[in-house]
Amino acid sequence: MNKICSICEKDLAKYKCPTCRTPFCSVTCGKEHKKADCKPSSPTPPPPSSLLSPSSPETKSEEDAEKDIVPLEILQKLSQNQEVKNCLKNPQVRDIVTFIANNEDPMEAINLAMTESVFVELADACLKVVEEKEWEDK
Repeated sequence: MNKICSICEKDLAKYKCPTCRTPFCSVTCGKEHKKADCKPSSPTPPPPSSLLSPSSPETKSEEDAEKDIVPLEILQKLSQNQEVKNCLKNPQVRDIVTFIANNEDPMEAINLAMTESVFVELADACLKVVEEKEWEDK
């Protein structure tokens, strides 16, 4: 769901205040927001465990959760990879990554980001490192 900037109330909010999670659209609006008395938002309580059934997508087995963990050695390779570093030099790519990191629905944000060719380049560079053997076969 797209939100309108809480400051100017004109543009689509791409960012959120890290303290109170107020959505804003630009650096200018972010600075304007910082002038106000910003307080941390109260965390939403987790849903009762009775609402989470074993078939629910929110619950993962330990085995599934372990599949989602990237080993430290691969993270180190990512941090040293020149192609990844070159992609991250682009401020637009950094803005997109920030948008994903601050989004309430990161998967939706990633899907949206994948429509931007500069982000697809970063994703491909990361996948080349993470799935190195598969890329060598291509």
